[in-house]
Amino acid sequence: MNESAQRSVVAPDPAVLTHVAVVPGARGSGAGQQLVEAFTDHARRAGADRALLTTLAGEGGAGGFYERLGWRKSGVHTTADGHRVEEWTFALEVAIP
Repeated sequence: MNESAQRSVVAPDPAVLTHVAVVPGARGSGAGQQLVEAFTDHARRAGADRALLTTLAGEGGAGGFYERLGWRKSGVHTTADGHRVEEWTFALEVAIP
């Protein structure tokens, strides 16, 4: 590949998971895991190479849940309104049609 072509290669946009909600009575049933897996499957088929999310840090957050599903913590910061949040990343193997 020539230098001009190398510069024009653009990485795919990441898929961003913004919310996962499971009613209290269904927590622990695997519903949350199924929702996240459906999201990552769809993102992979759409061509994303990674997925990103943000959750509250500490006991109020869902970091442990995402870690059990194979996500990796990629950062922690404080938002403008003072909340500590964790950023999580999940590597996707792009599906080839």
